[in-house]
Amino acid sequence: MVYDPALRTAILRTGLPWRITESAVGIEMLLIPNGTFWMGCTISSDMTDCLRDETPNHWVTLTKAFYLGRYEVTQAQWTARTGYNPSENNYATSTVPWSQVPNRPVDSVYWNDIVNDFQPGTGLRLPTEAEWEYACRAGTTQAYHGWAAMPQGFTDVSLLGNIAWCQLNARWTYPVGQLQPNGFGLYDMSGNVWEQCADAYDSNYYSYSPSVDPPGGTSGFLNNRRVKRGGDYYNASKYLRSSYRYYPTGDIVYAYHGFRVARTP
Repeated sequence: MVYDPALRTAILRTGLPWRITESAVGIEMLLIPNGTFWMGCTISSDMTDCLRDETPNHWVTLTKAFYLGRYEVTQAQWTARTGYNPSENNYATSTVPWSQVPNRPVDSVYWNDIVNDFQPGTGLRLPTEAEWEYACRAGTTQAYHGWAAMPQGFTDVSLLGNIAWCQLNARWTYPVGQLQPNGFGLYDMSGNVWEQCADAYDSNYYSYSPSVDPPGGTSGFLNNRRVKRGGDYYNASKYLRSSYRYYPTGDIVYAYHGFRVARTP
């Protein structure tokens, strides 16, 4: 599953298990080792320039390993934990039978609901924006993360259907884990639903963020904007790049807003 020898070596050096199951909800999690990566804009074949809030590109070092959900949190996992299902994509379709609806990612969840209803008592948390991009890239520097057949990543949007449910191949969310995983073995890092991060959104954050373990911006808390990453099934390809930053107000949710969880060892 982890096909890059350098990533395998980094995982082994931590001395931690590569895969664990979180006990409270039964979420499978994979180890993301500490390391350094080039954070910021990488353009795709449908773009001509970088977006301002994705620059300046900069080196970031994460000094601590962490665990990240192998999949986006599903409707079944959310319901088991909270007792309700807020998802709009809670129906069967021509390509998603009723038996698979619980395995679609939970959607329409507020940041506060994640923090207050889902996480307490689990030891789980949301990833920082830097953790999310590092895990998504999995050692790649191209616009989109790779998979086993294209380990270096890619910029050609015509290849997105290998890794992402998006405007090119979907009209709704799909059960998690059906497409190709990235170099860490994580599924649906691009597409399906936007994934909530812990950080408040700051369009200028990259100009002053620390290069070691950046905690994320704070200015977005003033207008309740928090960063989401990864794009969704409704999006055009440019929004699914590893570096794209999305920042809706925190008091609005849509049928394409979800999350995956992180955990500190």
